[in-house]
Amino acid sequence: MHVKITGAKEAADHLSMRFAKLRERIKREIWALTLEAQAKVKQKLSGSVLHVRTGVLRNSIASEIVVTDDSVVGSVGTRIKYGRIHEYGFRGIVTIGQHVRRSKAQIDKATYSYTNKFGRSVTKVRQTGKLGKSTGVILVRQHQRMANFPERSFLRSTLREMASSARQRMMSAVKEK
Repeated sequence: MHVKITGAKEAADHLSMRFAKLRERIKREIWALTLEAQAKVKQKLSGSVLHVRTGVLRNSIASEIVVTDDSVVGSVGTRIKYGRIHEYGFRGIVTIGQHVRRSKAQIDKATYSYTNKFGRSVTKVRQTGKLGKSTGVILVRQHQRMANFPERSFLRSTLREMASSARQRMMSAVKEK
């Protein structure tokens, strides 16, 4: 028996071209889902999960897509350390470093006003030493305290919310011709 296969190269080229198109559709859909997730996370950090103080955490939310020979991975996240604490919660002992604190009440007590020789009213704060109570500056030494931060998920909750529509969109991208 003798078998001859014709068109094998053409069939392989056709499959290769279809695979490249499929890969491009998947990449495009993962990129769109990643950007959508990033926007939803930033929206959550604008008030629904955490209230904005400085905007540093919200502005640190980044997305990226990594394409290798056998995978396409989209990710959204932050490198800010306290982002992890808010996402997962934290209960434990934390060390507070030494710092200087200003006491408004002490500054108010140390403030005095007078009229200078030119007839202008002048307000000053008494300086009674490097770090004294009347200056309103208080040196707080390093100490430890118990911290309890409840979980306020903004990344994982977004992923859960998007999971079913993401699956449907990926299946549509794969079935698309």
